[in-house]
Amino acid sequence: GSSYIFYVGRENYPKSLGGCLEYALDKAQVIRQGPNGVIVSAGPTLFKAITAAETLDATVINNPCVNNPDVDLIKPSLESSNGKLLTIEDHQVICGLGSQVIHSLMQAGTQFESKSLGVQGGFGQSAYKADQLYAKHGLDEAAIIDAFKSL
Repeated sequence: GSSYIFYVGRENYPKSLGGCLEYALDKAQVIRQGPNGVIVSAGPTLFKAITAAETLDATVINNPCVNNPDVDLIKPSLESSNGKLLTIEDHQVICGLGSQVIHSLMQAGTQFESKSLGVQGGFGQSAYKADQLYAKHGLDEAAIIDAFKSL
């Protein structure tokens, strides 16, 4: 079935997590564990989540297939933390990763507080560097930390 194409942006974002994790299509991966909540992301914003999670002491989960949340992995991580969930995506939040993850977890009977960071409508823009757009749309490390603390 499915085919996936991954594009790498202009910046020198890591192309892998250093081979430290086994990768299976449609399966999420716990990148970092921490007791203060869970951050779920995919793509370039994952690396921003990892950096922010060090300050927050939060779990970071890579859910690479946006339309297939790995509830079997995310739910226990969320239940073993304090029930905070932050999703981060570098595209529209409407019908995106956050919508998929939150809906799936709610359907599985999980209780939690959540917030989703992503593009909140509007048209595409360009910038010299992607990090400028991440900052403009509240997707940089500082915005991640602020959003997580607001839960």
